[in-house]
Amino acid sequence: MIKFIKIEDINTTAIAKMRIRNSGADIALLNTFQKHGILHPIKVRETIVGKYELLDGLRRIEMVSSLGGTEIIADVVQTVEGLGTIWRKDEQS
Repeated sequence: MIKFIKIEDINTTAIAKMRIRNSGADIALLNTFQKHGILHPIKVRETIVGKYELLDGLRRIEMVSSLGGTEIIADVVQTVEGLGTIWRKDEQS
């Protein structure tokens, strides 16, 4: 389900620990956002009502937050398997 959610309701702790920074990619993302907006929703799973765990899209969240945004478009996926399973499913698509 695609919907707007508040950034403050997204737990980014697990994915942030795995993140490798690439400043060139960050600049490219900002340039794309300025021209076209967010092209792909972030992916989250709902952990409890109204709270989410980030599965994909940390840089998009950071970019929107740095520009003063408080909400972001998200694809809320239904899963109980967790982060690794979602990534494996995406790699097969």
